[in-house]
Amino acid sequence: MNKLAQLAIKIRNRFQKPEMHIPRQTVSYEKAKNIGILFLAEEKEAQKAINKFVVDLQKEGKNLQMLTFIEKITNNPYYFSYHTITNNDVSNLGKINSLDVEHFINTRFDYLYCIVAEPFPLYDGIMQKSQAKCRIGRYFDGQEENYELMISLDKEAGIEQFIEEMMVFMRGLKAT
Repeated sequence: MNKLAQLAIKIRNRFQKPEMHIPRQTVSYEKAKNIGILFLAEEKEAQKAINKFVVDLQKEGKNLQMLTFIEKITNNPYYFSYHTITNNDVSNLGKINSLDVEHFINTRFDYLYCIVAEPFPLYDGIMQKSQAKCRIGRYFDGQEENYELMISLDKEAGIEQFIEEMMVFMRGLKAT
């Protein structure tokens, strides 16, 4: 993604106000059926962890929708189907032009997981607009309003450790 688009996305996210109040609620993990996964993994170890995570959720009978950003299309390292955001979907002013992204944002997931190793402004806007009941992600300073649950880890912790810690919390969630 070019530098102008990255800057525009950061500015959009900072000044973006929700058009309406989106009701958030926690569903017990056992009852949660519709799960969204927004992920970004460039290292092979992270890709393996995401593959395992998706397989585990599928074995539990969860309905999954996945979305990822791909800078350039190479060999597919994943064992599941997913939608993509590419550079062609993002304008120089940081606007995402994709029906898949629009559908993802408007889906009322029980849980929406954002799996990234470091902040990714393109995903911040998606998380802000999401209709998900409960948004879960890694703790990054200044992003608290984008999530109902954030997992704080050392900077060195990878995606595999993040997924493990997240699932400990998620499996312990009871409905409120």
